[in-house]
Formats: sequence, C-alpha cells, structure tokens
Amino acid sequence: MPQLLRAVGVEEDFVISGGISKNVGVVRRVEQKLGTTSRICFEPQVVGALGAALFARDFLTGGIR
Repeated sequence: MPQLLRAVGVEEDFVISGGISKNVGVVRRVEQKLGTTSRICFEPQVVGALGAALFARDFLTGGIR
C-alpha cells in the first residue's frame, strides 16, 4: 500500500477512512512508511456512507452527469 500511495502522491496531512482506520497497527505502519501522521475522524466508518449518500443525492438531482 505505501508504494501505491507514493505513486499517486500523498499530502503531508492525509486522512484514513473506513474500517481500516480502526486498525491501529495498519495506521501506524502506513504512517511510519510515509513519514507523516494521518488524520482519522471520530467515526471513520460513516465517512464512506456519507460520501455515497451525497453522491446519490447529487446524481438524482442532476448535479452529476
């Protein structure tokens, strides 16, 4: 995963969302490999659902084509 992140680019501040962000070992390992600290919101598993809901709303109201 760190190779993929380096290939696409990583800002100094980045967010890990979803269930994987609850795995402290994975989060710390990615941070170590990238040499930076991640940001994780209070309920990271909700982030994907919220994004999907916003996408669906925009799609259904004509905001996305």
